[in-house]
Amino acid sequence: MTGIQTAILIACFILFDSMVVCAIIHAIVDGCFGHLARRCPPAVPLTPGAPYREFQDMKFGMSNFGKCIHIGVDESGVHLFPTRFLRWFRAKHVTIPWTQVELEPDTKNRKLVKCRLAGSKASLPAWCFDAIPEASDR
Repeated sequence: MTGIQTAILIACFILFDSMVVCAIIHAIVDGCFGHLARRCPPAVPLTPGAPYREFQDMKFGMSNFGKCIHIGVDESGVHLFPTRFLRWFRAKHVTIPWTQVELEPDTKNRKLVKCRLAGSKASLPAWCFDAIPEASDR
């Protein structure tokens, strides 16, 4: 095999592997954010002055979106803003109303609080539930 043939073979492997990895990430992102977008009403803008933090940890089902989510909370619910990396895979801004957020018992004292978002298992930072007084009982 010549050097050019070896380089072409390596380039094909890298291209194919990149396509597979992108397809897997797209499926995971669509399974999480697409699921939330289908089950929740259309996203609304975050109220000015509402608590908002960038690059937060979040788990949704078996997927961990560590440092890939910006989160804001207000009276309308929890706002999830995907970072640019997730937006490359078509993740969109999602607002989950407080009526669709269920806090699981005995998990409030942790850094990540287990809850259900639109009926699916998830974990959000504890400050999300402390930021809004009327939401802290949920």
